[in-house]
Amino acid sequence: MTPPNEHKIGLIVNPKAGTAVEPDDLREMLAGDGRIIEVFESGDPIQAAEHAVKSGARTIVAAGGDGTLSGVASVIAGSDVALGIIPAGTLNHFAKALSLPIDVEQAAAIIRAGQIRAVDVAEVNGRIFINNSSLGLYPLMVVLRRRQEKLGFNRRIAQLWAASVSLVRMPVLDVALTIDSSRMRRRTPLIFVGNNQYEFEGVNVGERGSLTEGQLFVSIINSTSRLHFLRLVFLALAGKIKDRDEFAAFSTMEAIVESRRGLVRVSLDGEVVVMRPPLHYRMRPASLRVLTP
Repeated sequence: MTPPNEHKIGLIVNPKAGTAVEPDDLREMLAGDGRIIEVFESGDPIQAAEHAVKSGARTIVAAGGDGTLSGVASVIAGSDVALGIIPAGTLNHFAKALSLPIDVEQAAAIIRAGQIRAVDVAEVNGRIFINNSSLGLYPLMVVLRRRQEKLGFNRRIAQLWAASVSLVRMPVLDVALTIDSSRMRRRTPLIFVGNNQYEFEGVNVGERGSLTEGQLFVSIINSTSRLHFLRLVFLALAGKIKDRDEFAAFSTMEAIVESRRGLVRVSLDGEVVVMRPPLHYRMRPASLRVLTP
């Protein structure tokens, strides 16, 4: 491994990101003040980040969406390597939670300024995620959407088709959920675990106000009825879901999900992996150093 170099930046660009960003353009935007910028190309952001760290880079700039950022974070969380973000994905949830600009030049200027902030990440069975993880309906929907995209359908049409089919299939999980030494059994189509508190009602549903509270946000649907599920979605948008018996939400440092199934699909920042229960979720507070405004 090459000795650390405080002036070296490892640049990782996802060529399949929603917004095209040229590595040479980014190199020019980040240059100056003695910075050494090396591009690490790989279809796997984890592998690229590992190579960048081994080369001595003390800052890794990732240009891509949440999947790319999540992969890089899984390598550098808990270390003194900092993450610079060029939001180039379709949704950019993590960048928005950090109040980062979507404009590439503005994002590059923030990286050059070098203001570092420590934020939280979460993990499940040792796998890092920066936004959220879920079981049930959402992982199925992601798998179905990607199948349609591979067949040539655009993302919006593939998403609508996948959501409809997922609702028809309505996967139901028999789980035991342990939170703060309290154990409960549920039959549920959806478990959601967020890195910090998510808004789950009203016009800001799906947004976060902080990445530094050090708490998992765990929510679970207690109904297996399709009609009830759709009704809960509308109640959430209307800001009226909080007191419903079919919905429960918790803030905690750790949560354990047990299932009788040998393997379950788990989404991690939009990527779907197969894991063997029990699933042990836990927070890793202030473990990721990020360049922010």
